[in-house]
Amino acid sequence: MRTAPSDPVQPFGRRGTCPALSTPMLTGDGYLSRIAFEADIAPHDMIALCELAEQHGNGLIDITARGSLQFRGLTRESACDLENDVLALGLPLRDGLAVETSPLAGRDDREIADGSAIADEIRREAAALALHEKLAAKMSVIIDGGGRLSMCDLLADIRLKAVRPIIEFSGNCLSEVRRARRCARDLLRPTRQPMWSCCCSSIWPAKDRLPVAAIWICGR
Repeated sequence: MRTAPSDPVQPFGRRGTCPALSTPMLTGDGYLSRIAFEADIAPHDMIALCELAEQHGNGLIDITARGSLQFRGLTRESACDLENDVLALGLPLRDGLAVETSPLAGRDDREIADGSAIADEIRREAAALALHEKLAAKMSVIIDGGGRLSMCDLLADIRLKAVRPIIEFSGNCLSEVRRARRCARDLLRPTRQPMWSCCCSSIWPAKDRLPVAAIWICGR
């Protein structure tokens, strides 16, 4: 009987790559190519992608849990043609480290903070440092600003989650109560930046492995 390993954290390495536009993966119904976006696309862009799926594959497009699109039923030749045609559309395709935010980021009336700006900064710095060539191929970062769509079920190596400030005070005299109220008003002002909780795991070599870390960051 096989038993699960006691330590689920695997040693550092280039984990198996995902199917991408330039590296399609052979499956039971032909080759599969995947694309992901770093910004919104228009309805007519989606129509164009559907037409390409019919032209080069079996017409089926999968939408993954992370919002990527998968083209199915491709041949080796049609996969190359698909790549050229998709690139010709000029869409905001993700290239490099996977940094993901909620699709409603910046438009969700229930979000604690808009993580789009932080995500853009991480993408720029990661590209400048060529981190996609140095880290695991499936390395992912999630920026979760809270809101209507939960991102808690998505696995990530690094997760940055917006949290509301927690106010704690002690004292029973009138001056202490007034001080606490002033503190509360200051923390809850709309102009004050949120706090972010950062959790990291599975990104260090085995011999230098660190425990899961939780870091509280105030503002950016």
